[in-house]
This record gives sequence, C-alpha cells and structure tokens, in this order.
Amino acid sequence: MLAFSQIVTTSLNIRYHHPVPVAVEAEIRAWCVKAKHGMSQLEATLTVAGTVCASATASFMRMRASKTS
Repeated sequence: MLAFSQIVTTSLNIRYHHPVPVAVEAEIRAWCVKAKHGMSQLEATLTVAGTVCASATASFMRMRASKTS
C-alpha cells in the first residue's frame, strides 16, 4: 500500500496591491483552481474593508511515503 505522508509547496507567488494594515480584521479566501495527478493549484486573496490588499497563486504536490505492507 502506498501512503501520502506530506504535501509540499512547489511554488508560491504573492502580489501586494495595497499596504496591509496591522491590528485590523482581514478576510482571507482561498480556492482550488485545479487538482490533478497529485498536483493542486490554488488562488487566494487577502481583503481588508472591502479592498483586496494581496492576491496569491500557489502549487502543491503530494509526496509519496515509502511502501508499507
């Protein structure tokens, strides 16, 4: 039996559109854009008071553990 023991980040890109204030409530949303063959691509936004302050794209890969009996 093969087991997946961890997920690793293969790429991460963050774009800052506006300064991100400190000590205020912020909303972070993330969603899966594509998932196929152990690879996943996600997008995300960080919003403060209705203004998108940052956006991100990321890719992740499942790493296989050694075979177990």
